[in-house]
Amino acid sequence: MEMNQPSPGGAEAAAALAAITSSQKAVRDTPWPVWIYPVNAVLLGAMALTPLTETSGSPALIATAIAVIVANLAAGWHNGAPFALPTSRGFLTAVVLSALCVVLALVTADVTGNALPVVALAVAATTTYAVGSVVHYRSTHR
Repeated sequence: MEMNQPSPGGAEAAAALAAITSSQKAVRDTPWPVWIYPVNAVLLGAMALTPLTETSGSPALIATAIAVIVANLAAGWHNGAPFALPTSRGFLTAVVLSALCVVLALVTADVTGNALPVVALAVAATTTYAVGSVVHYRSTHR
């Protein structure tokens, strides 16, 4: 295919790239619906507690993971960007730490069989996400 238009100059290309970057940041910093924060916090805590269920924890873990995905996709579609990650580093750090607590709870349940560290890690996952939620909310509602 042949291009009939002349190539943009350096300044024009830089301005176009800056506009794209600005648009992406605006989408990533769109405020989330307030309901998603407590829903995610509770679901992450529940996910960490799944090994304590009477039966094998796998069905409960899968169901909880699906609930997390569906809730976040619903919130994302509501905002028009279901797959956009926020730019708030504090929030992203809290999400990673919360996920780490969930993984540690699952491993701890298998290794020790003791319920107390699993419950403590579930509380830590919920609390860490809740703190990150406050950081994210404040960064997007200015």
